[in-house]
Amino acid sequence: MDKDIEQEIAEAKAAFDRELQSGLWAKDVWYDEYHNLVFRLANGATLSIPISHIEALHEAEPTQLRNKYLANHGMAVFFPDLDVHLSVRGLIEGRFGTKDWMEQLQYYKAFVEEE
Repeated sequence: MDKDIEQEIAEAKAAFDRELQSGLWAKDVWYDEYHNLVFRLANGATLSIPISHIEALHEAEPTQLRNKYLANHGMAVFFPDLDVHLSVRGLIEGRFGTKDWMEQLQYYKAFVEEE
């Protein structure tokens, strides 16, 4: 095998190990009665995000939101009915959609806070 490829593989394995050690991956995920996507993280924290904030899910039906599973060792959640994969790390970091979507959320948030 090429040394460059071996180096890339070693770096990818090291990055994966760091991610696992961080605890910022999900042990469980559910859709709650308040229309939130809720994660129980490996580090003991709970993350709750309103479905209305997540671009790929905001128009989904409750039955579609209930049909989900964790993928990639808890680093992603997959909604097979919607063909949507979401990165747990991305959600933790507040990335809920495209740049345009995030700008709309910021506008909405500012509007609500002014009232």
